[in-house]
Amino acid sequence: AKGWPSRGTRHSAQRAFPLVDWDQQSDMSSKGDAAANGRSPKEDDEQDPTLDDQLDSIGWGRFQFIALIAFVLFIVADGMELVVTNVIWRALPKDDWGMDDDLRGVTVSASFLGFFVGAIFGGYVGDCYGRQPILYIHSAIFVPASVASALSGSFVQLLVTRLLVGFAMGMVLPTTVSMMAEMSPTKYRARAVIAIPGLAYATGQVLVLAAGLYLMNAYGESCAGSERSMKRYVGHCDWWRPMLAAGVIPNMIAVMLVMFNVPESPRFLLYQNKMDGVRQFVKRVAETNGAMDKVLKGGAVRELDGAETQGVTMTQQMHEILSPSMRRIMLFILVVWSLFALAVFGQSFAYPVLLERDADLSFHDQYVLLIQVAAVEIPGIAMVIWTMESPSIGRKYSVIMFAGLIPVAAVAAVISEQYGLVWFHVANILLRMFSILPYEVMYVYAAELLPTSHRNLGVSIGNGTTKLVAVAVPIALMPLLADWSGWVYVIIAAAGLLATLLLVFLGVEPSDHLPDSVLEVAEGQSTDRADFDSERRYLLDHNQRQKEEKGSV
Repeated sequence: AKGWPSRGTRHSAQRAFPLVDWDQQSDMSSKGDAAANGRSPKEDDEQDPTLDDQLDSIGWGRFQFIALIAFVLFIVADGMELVVTNVIWRALPKDDWGMDDDLRGVTVSASFLGFFVGAIFGGYVGDCYGRQPILYIHSAIFVPASVASALSGSFVQLLVTRLLVGFAMGMVLPTTVSMMAEMSPTKYRARAVIAIPGLAYATGQVLVLAAGLYLMNAYGESCAGSERSMKRYVGHCDWWRPMLAAGVIPNMIAVMLVMFNVPESPRFLLYQNKMDGVRQFVKRVAETNGAMDKVLKGGAVRELDGAETQGVTMTQQMHEILSPSMRRIMLFILVVWSLFALAVFGQSFAYPVLLERDADLSFHDQYVLLIQVAAVEIPGIAMVIWTMESPSIGRKYSVIMFAGLIPVAAVAAVISEQYGLVWFHVANILLRMFSILPYEVMYVYAAELLPTSHRNLGVSIGNGTTKLVAVAVPIALMPLLADWSGWVYVIIAAAGLLATLLLVFLGVEPSDHLPDSVLEVAEGQSTDRADFDSERRYLLDHNQRQKEEKGSV
């Protein structure tokens, strides 16, 4: 982490290690460039504002609020996925489908495996072809897959459809996080980004569990002999089916909001050097927010240096993400985020199982307790937003503060189990808050460390890796739960402790300015000119070879 930028560093045209030698530009060249861009030489003497300058000047308003609502609605379904397959397990027609409890971990893991594959696919497409198309591709897969999942007539159909639902969700979550970060003013960026998973996870879980309570009250936990049941199998209740399709409604509302209100990400357009689109975006935001008088220089936005703007190919994406500076960032993100995932998904899977087995609760009572666990995220989000925005705390120490409490809450859960359900439940509520908050702050942390050219892919790989952890957790924990329930909390405590230590010794504060290219990231990390020049040659030599190979073909 040596040499990473500190928070508050602002981007300027005169770089520490300039990609273009501004001092040697002739007056004639400057006048020619100004004329080509429709500006007088006198106007060009003053640098155009950056995209950050324009967004900060216009400020937060109706445009960003609509985008935030749309993105939260997309991700509500992801919050549902955290619990829905696990909590409906007892209601599934396991005998008719030839299932036993050994398959519970596999069934819960299916959607998370799909999420990982979808995240990698969506990350690449989002960085190469645009963020907005991902939202439509997601919906085209998610809606029919969710309906088909609810209509499952066999274990295989349920498994395949949950895999497709996970694939669709994998594409959309990192994309919405990237878009929100790239559309928000600096002052509001962190709270807007963390509100997406923060509000959506809690809302999704509460909604799907509340729907389950309503359906159980309407049709009964056991529908045998009920004329009002939606059963297809004799002696089984099908009230669980609507729970699997519950995410379709918020998703359709989100699609409509995006279609009419949310354009392509301006930073993607900037990196692709589509300046007309960037200027149109600035004017659209200003008009929607009623702030046309705050637009700087008629909506002009400073272009990136020529070495930083380019079309992106799959080969180039992977080559650049393996560059020295990006390797350091990605390794840090992957390890820390995965440790938090182990805590989050470990408890999300184990706690419902323990309530069923040890507390012997009914569906109704179990769902009420799980709603309480999910709802605690909402006040937690308000708390973490305050800490992140505090000048004396910031992103890094917000994560450290909550991560350090994970082992405390995990140990409390182990001890409290012997004192009864009430104390065990309170310990799990605290553990949920202390584990989910740093996990969600990582969306902000990763988005601000990664450049625009690789932000969608980088966040997708990071978040997708956490879903690989989610795939392994149910399969690995089932035999441990059979041995001793405390093993789960011991593992969670160890994961929280290790993540805290990594953050203390390797964590950094991101810059206020979002980097746009790998070269900007390399500049921020380099402590001398030689390091920066070495990585610049590494990147540009590869791009030149690609152009030559393409030309020869």
